[in-house]
Amino acid sequence: MNSVAIEECLREAVNYINNVVSQNVVLLDVENDVVRLKLQDIYYFEFVNRKVKVVSNHDNDVYIRTSLKNILEKIQDDNFGVPHKAFIVNYFYIKRIKGNSIWLLNEETIPVAQKRAANFKKEYFDFLHKVYSFI
Repeated sequence: MNSVAIEECLREAVNYINNVVSQNVVLLDVENDVVRLKLQDIYYFEFVNRKVKVVSNHDNDVYIRTSLKNILEKIQDDNFGVPHKAFIVNYFYIKRIKGNSIWLLNEETIPVAQKRAANFKKEYFDFLHKVYSFI
């Protein structure tokens, strides 16, 4: 393999990695600043007082003026579900679901709306089967 072929191969690899990384990031407008968060770092989004609270594994929660609908359109990710009209939850951080509550790995509890419970649980179990192999 000559140096031109190696260089082209490396360029393609770097472009691929950049595309994958950019797809796993969301840019949020926070008080006229742009905050870049990895989707994998986000526990959940919560609609509170006309703002969306972003809870992640970073120290501070972030508040943005938007709707959960806009967030869903931005993230377009199968790793998130809507258990309640005020929440979007990252499936990776769910510790357990019991009754109408979700326990997250950060020890917080998220409600599941009764009318959304069956569909949310089905989507979550579909996610588990896709990501993890069961014996």
